[in-house]
Order: sequence, then C-alpha cells, then structure tokens
Amino acid sequence: DRSLDEWRLDRLKAFLIVFLTWAAIYLPALGGRELQGEEGRRALPAVTMLKTGDWLVPHVAGRAYYQKPPLINWLVAASFLVTGEQSEWSARLPSVLAVLAFMVLLIGFPGAWPRPEARLIAAIFFLTTSTVIENGRTIEIEAVYITLTGMAVLSWLFLWANGRPAWALWLVPAVFLAAGMLTKGPPILLFYYALVLGVLAYSRR
Repeated sequence: DRSLDEWRLDRLKAFLIVFLTWAAIYLPALGGRELQGEEGRRALPAVTMLKTGDWLVPHVAGRAYYQKPPLINWLVAASFLVTGEQSEWSARLPSVLAVLAFMVLLIGFPGAWPRPEARLIAAIFFLTTSTVIENGRTIEIEAVYITLTGMAVLSWLFLWANGRPAWALWLVPAVFLAAGMLTKGPPILLFYYALVLGVLAYSRR
C-alpha cells in the first residue's frame, strides 16, 4: 500500500518528532529563573576562566576547586563565548544541548538494529523522565554525565549488535568515556563495563 509506505516511520521523521518534543520541554523559559543550588559552582568557575584565561584549574571565590573534573565548567565557558553573554540561559544551554546530542545519537546511529520505532519510543521515554527534565534544564553535572554514559553504552551496543569491526567497537565508546571521566571521574567505567560484561556473558563471548 503506497499510503502506508509514505507514512512509514524513518529516521528523519523520528528525529523531527524527537526534536520537537525536546524543544517543547527543555527550551521554554530556560533562563527565566536565577541560578539555584549548585548551579553557581558550575557557572562561577566558567566566568573566572574567561577572566583569567586559566582553563585548566577551576576556581571558586579565588580558590582552586578540585572536587569535580572541569568539563562542565569548560562547556559553560564555551557557551558564554559562543552566545556572547553570561546569562542563566547561556549557562544552562550545554545541559539541554547534551540531552539533544544523546537523542541525535540514539536516532541516527548507523545500523539496522534497533528499528526507528524502537529508537523513537526510547527517546520519548528518556526525554519525558522527570529526573532528566529536572537536571537537563539546569547547570547540572548529572545532565551531561547521564548523556555521556548513555552515548558510551549505546554506541557499544549498536556497534556490537550490527557486527562492526573490533577497533570501532572499543574506540568509539572510548571518546564518550573519556568525556565522562572529565565530567565526574572514573565511576562511568563501572556503569559501562557492567553492561558490556553482562551482554558478553549472556552471549557466551
């Protein structure tokens, strides 16, 4: 039936649905409230980086801040540079873009498995989860960390399920793992290898 073929879900249609859902949930009033909670600890080091030119060590109130790796501070500082303003909106922009980047990977990663319908359902569930919405609209480490963990896990699963070469199977996820370690440190490796070893054990490989 030609009409069914015309309306059959493909990746472009799936991405458009996901993009509109993301925009409707994560963009409205993004800068409409002042920084709250730990948001200041993410934004102030970024401001200091731009003032001093020292992008290596985050500083809060003139003191070096070593409790968290600096990736979130780099992202906020880069957002300030790109947008040309230091506002709540530009400070929270990296978090919402991280969520979108995860959706792009989920929908667009090459391979026949899983089908576009399954990718779309997974994306909608992720976007509408209350924890993701809460963290994804703030300058929160968890927003970037969750998406990077998901990217590492999904890229490995997609590559493994679609029979990709061994070098790609390990090097592609390594990019997201490295970024995750710069966000919150080594714990990302525990989540990643727990799933990888579980899949390999189940498949007796």
